[in-house]
Amino acid sequence: MTSEEIPKKVLSALSSSIRITIMQLLSRQSPLTFTQIMQMMNLEPSSDAGRFGYHLRELKNSNLIKGDESGYNLTELGEKVIEFVWSLIDYSRSEIIREIPVRTSEYAIEHFDRNKIAESLVREANVPNDLAEEIAKEAEEQLMKAKVKYLTAPLIREVVNSILVLKGYEQYRHNLTRLGLPPFEVSRLFKDSHSRSLNPNPETIQKIVSDSIFEQYLLLNILPRNVADAHLRGDITIPNANYFIIRPNSIQLDLRPFFSEGLIITQDPLAISLNPPKNLRQALMMATKIIEFSQIHTSGTQSIDFFNIFLAPYSKNLSKNQIKEEILMFFKELGSTYIGPGGVLARSTINLEFELPKILYDLSVAGNRHGIYGDYLDESRKLLEIFLEVLLEGEQGGKPFFYPHQIFKLRKHTLIDSEIESLVLQLHKLIMKWGTPFLANLTPDWQTSNVNYTGMFDRLDSSWKEDFELDTLRTGNLDTVVLNLPRIAFESNQDDEKFFEILDQKAQLAISALKIKRTQLYSRIFEEYLLPLFTHQFKGENYYRLEHATSALSYIGLPEATEIMTDTKISTKSGLKFAKEILHHLRKILDDTIETTGFRWVLRQYPSENWVERFIQLDIKKFQRNKKNASKKRFDIYNTRNINTDLTLPLSEYIKIEANFQKFLSGGHLMLIPLLESLDSMNSLLKLTNKICNESIGLFTFSFDLTYCTQCQKLVKGILKRCSFCNTAQNLDYFYKLNGTYRSFKTLSKSERFEARNRYKFHI
Repeated sequence: MTSEEIPKKVLSALSSSIRITIMQLLSRQSPLTFTQIMQMMNLEPSSDAGRFGYHLRELKNSNLIKGDESGYNLTELGEKVIEFVWSLIDYSRSEIIREIPVRTSEYAIEHFDRNKIAESLVREANVPNDLAEEIAKEAEEQLMKAKVKYLTAPLIREVVNSILVLKGYEQYRHNLTRLGLPPFEVSRLFKDSHSRSLNPNPETIQKIVSDSIFEQYLLLNILPRNVADAHLRGDITIPNANYFIIRPNSIQLDLRPFFSEGLIITQDPLAISLNPPKNLRQALMMATKIIEFSQIHTSGTQSIDFFNIFLAPYSKNLSKNQIKEEILMFFKELGSTYIGPGGVLARSTINLEFELPKILYDLSVAGNRHGIYGDYLDESRKLLEIFLEVLLEGEQGGKPFFYPHQIFKLRKHTLIDSEIESLVLQLHKLIMKWGTPFLANLTPDWQTSNVNYTGMFDRLDSSWKEDFELDTLRTGNLDTVVLNLPRIAFESNQDDEKFFEILDQKAQLAISALKIKRTQLYSRIFEEYLLPLFTHQFKGENYYRLEHATSALSYIGLPEATEIMTDTKISTKSGLKFAKEILHHLRKILDDTIETTGFRWVLRQYPSENWVERFIQLDIKKFQRNKKNASKKRFDIYNTRNINTDLTLPLSEYIKIEANFQKFLSGGHLMLIPLLESLDSMNSLLKLTNKICNESIGLFTFSFDLTYCTQCQKLVKGILKRCSFCNTAQNLDYFYKLNGTYRSFKTLSKSERFEARNRYKFHI
């Protein structure tokens, strides 16, 4: 073809819109086969193939494309020509599309500019420049064809994302996806009380919306695909997915630095700094403010260890009434301040001591008091006595103080020391009245020089660096990922080898998520300074000891998995053997992970929460609703406890079975003993506590089902249909302690309600 003939041939070829479309398609993607091009142009092979073949031959004869039916490409001349065509198209539509208004994500009105799409693709999704320009062109073309007269940033993003999906660029689409809830779901939060928690305030709704954004961001942009899919399928769950990359789960606070130096908040120029306390009122106010301040730093709970001991120096020479008034105000403040996630009460715990631990005896008192803590044994016990008295009386509305949770430490001499016998009796009166206390048994050999807990039974001991301060204070649990053990058992079909093979796989997925959590938190704390309490300086050291924090692997459905695999209950010899093998296996995995990472990995129980219902429903759908699995066992609940809640056992056997597990659960454990409401023997309860403390049990609690009448403000043990005081049947609320803290029946999931109604209660 001569130089004079080329322009004529090219112009003749471009006289057909079909041929221009073919070249446009090949400029975006090549090679394309005969059939692919026809499909992309929505042509019918039966009726349009001949005409379409003619257009391809014309393009080949004009030297604009090359190839055959197996695949066509643009020639060098074709690339130059289509580049010119695109420039003509740009020129022709530029004035039209620039007049289309766009409402941007910054809520400003601008005119459409294709270059901004390309820039956004490069900036937000790391798309290569050439590909970004190509996607932007195609998006512009689709918007022009749609004849849209008013554009928004979300609409443009949807068009761009659809192009990315169709072209197979899924990861780019993840990076560019707009996070959040559709308008319908937001509207439903206002109108439908079942779509939100029972705490009706604007903060609750705002939290649900923000939770969805952070969980989507975690699953789409942070976690590897296999880990995110495991969470969505129900193989594992990340209970705190909404906070996973921005907060740790729990912290054990140390009051002494604040008693010595006060709290100076430098991040907010309007904030008032707190000086070191001078008296008990100021010391308790400091403790309250530290709990409230740390609440915005954690997704779970915060706890204060050695509470009555660290406060003891401030109570010296005060009357009982003065101390009682200040302690009562402390409980009222934390029991009425809605600063927790979603506008709930602060999730807080205090650890209280009957004895003065040897590790504290010679330590200098913090703050403006003199001496060592060994000088204040009498004051610490007097404080404990008044704490017990306040807790026994409860609040004026007739309920116990649910917050802060109270953990009472029982050391080697607590139950045999005649000097504190009256305090131990007071504790058991409190248990018989409300069932609120948790009892930490520090007598087993595996309980170290110091152990502390939270009300969500997170546990820290001093075995990590063998330093009680580094290991148990100013640190905590980063987070927990939970394994669905019944799911693994269903998949194993009673093949033990397969069970542990799958268990390994799922445990590694959970561990990889927790490794990411630690890396993300390091950035939040020390690079972006989003958690100011943690980087607060005391004597040149950050307050929070990230390097000593635990990462926890947990599980659900241990009794159910055991029953699926062995066809026996966990209380049988074979059932107990298999359950112990599961915990041994998980503990071995974590020990190996400690060796490879150098971080602190622990195995723990997890409290009963509503997300358990999701596991059950997913497993019913996957394993129990199709014909092939019709013979599979069906469970109404998956236990977070180690023993079936409906299992009818002598209490002594129940305790001995539980003792097989807790020493392996160094990250947290709890034995909950539901009691019949008819219990009226203090001696029987005391004997039971002594018996438990002689077993390998670390943390235990007793519980009663409670009925509260909001009309006459009376609370009684047992589930009543009518108030025994005012006879009302309409103003009653019910409280249950399933595996953790007391919760209203209204907040329980379907499976938790089944458990509450059907669990076995012990008589002593």
